[in-house]
Amino acid sequence: MKKMLGLLIILSLILLGIKFGFTFIEKGHEINYVVNTNENNFEVKEIYTVNTKDEKNNYYFEININNTKFDYQTF
Repeated sequence: MKKMLGLLIILSLILLGIKFGFTFIEKGHEINYVVNTNENNFEVKEIYTVNTKDEKNNYYFEININNTKFDYQTF
């Protein structure tokens, strides 16, 4: 029983280490997609930035519809 408890603790620490490792490595993502409706097509550029020294975690959306561009950013 003591051996199993020790193994469980070691495996938990390894999993936490992996999780923190991915947190520090990840820098965010950039995705482009199109949302189709009956009347219009919305072209969306989504940029997610992970916490860096200068910025907080944020999403930036650039939405294009009929040659009109809308920018939206959230923190």
